[in-house]
Amino acid sequence: MINSVIYKYDLVSKELLFSFRAKASREMILYDGDDKLCVASDDVIRLWDFYDKKEQPPEMWSSHEFQNETIQRVFLNEGSKGTFVFVVVTDCKCYIFEERLEVRCEVNIGAQYGTITVAAFNADSTQAYFGTSNGFIACWDMKDNEFYGTPFQITKDSLPITAISRF
Repeated sequence: MINSVIYKYDLVSKELLFSFRAKASREMILYDGDDKLCVASDDVIRLWDFYDKKEQPPEMWSSHEFQNETIQRVFLNEGSKGTFVFVVVTDCKCYIFEERLEVRCEVNIGAQYGTITVAAFNADSTQAYFGTSNGFIACWDMKDNEFYGTPFQITKDSLPITAISRF
């Protein structure tokens, strides 16, 4: 991406196949076997769907605009079974969306634990794990839309959680 323009090239011939405009100042994630694209700017998240077997720009599939909030991070359950789930962390809140950006719920982890810095999902996307800026890990039950127990601190001196890996 250069100046909010996304380019697709044929890697063998190096020929430009197409380009399209999509502001992605926060995040850009290819998913669903590189068939879909999630882009996030400061206040809008958009999903694009590439046409199957056609070398042309994708169609915008869905979008969600945030009022008076700034998107900080976007996380996706890529590689998990089930529907696609997005976690969008703004400067004010955390949201869980499904498939075409249908709002599933808001997540409030509590100020004492810090802000959400990272998210990951278990293999079947029934649980989401959140790491925070104050070194806590919390487990979210996707079925009941609530935390399993209380977040627990795993780093000394309140260091932030920067990555969660699934084995």
